[in-house]
Amino acid sequence: MSGRHEKEKGVSEQERGSISGILTAVGAHASTLEILRVDHSGQAASINEKAQETFQQRYMQASTSYSHDPKLTRELITEPKPNYSWRIASGPRKMGF
Repeated sequence: MSGRHEKEKGVSEQERGSISGILTAVGAHASTLEILRVDHSGQAASINEKAQETFQQRYMQASTSYSHDPKLTRELITEPKPNYSWRIASGPRKMGF
């Protein structure tokens, strides 16, 4: 009869204890996840900043070393010439008039 009486009352003490333990664990996990999120966000920002600095330093080094040689500067600025060798190999096209 006591089991039936507990069911009628709702949640038993044992169930309340289990629920309380689960909620405590969930809260601890949520706190840990928030710490990890903040840490990850800080690391990502630091990595992006370092990448930007490195890119700018290398770009500046490359542009200053090429600026002394006009030929190298011209090669950097101009686009590569298209390859028309396929036209030479196939010969001129005949017009079908």
